[in-house]
Amino acid sequence: MVAPSNPNVLYAGRGRVYRSVNGGRVWSETADNAFNPINPVLSLDVSTQTTSVVYAATAPTTLFGGSRGNVYVTQNDGASWSDVTGNLPDRFPMDIRVDPTDDATAYIAFSGFGTGHVFQTTDYGLTWNDISGNLPDVPANAIEVDPVFPDHIYVGNDLGVFVSTD
Repeated sequence: MVAPSNPNVLYAGRGRVYRSVNGGRVWSETADNAFNPINPVLSLDVSTQTTSVVYAATAPTTLFGGSRGNVYVTQNDGASWSDVTGNLPDRFPMDIRVDPTDDATAYIAFSGFGTGHVFQTTDYGLTWNDISGNLPDVPANAIEVDPVFPDHIYVGNDLGVFVSTD
């Protein structure tokens, strides 16, 4: 569940993404044609600039008709979602963060081994760049963008917390 700067608007993920515009009293499904309800939404983040931009990522599962994990973005309050998975690894997307100064820029942290663990988009997910750098090849579980210094990215993984200042 994520709460943007507007306290009345909330988003929550399960097999679909739900939205509330009255502080959680009533929930409605956002457009569900993009999501396979078998693949649960594992990570979710909303822009701090507008409640219209939300990124969501689903867990991979092959059970009961599931598929690889995917990453989606909406720029219209969930009225429609775009699958922006592109070249991202088929691993568990543990955390997503939208840049606090530019909602076209987002970061995603992946668990697993043998692939990159931190990816960045600067164009609403049309392209993704592996920015894992010299991080160890262990699952990444959390990512945070410093709201005061957005060039500072913090990543928590199985070995500790790492920071990049560039």
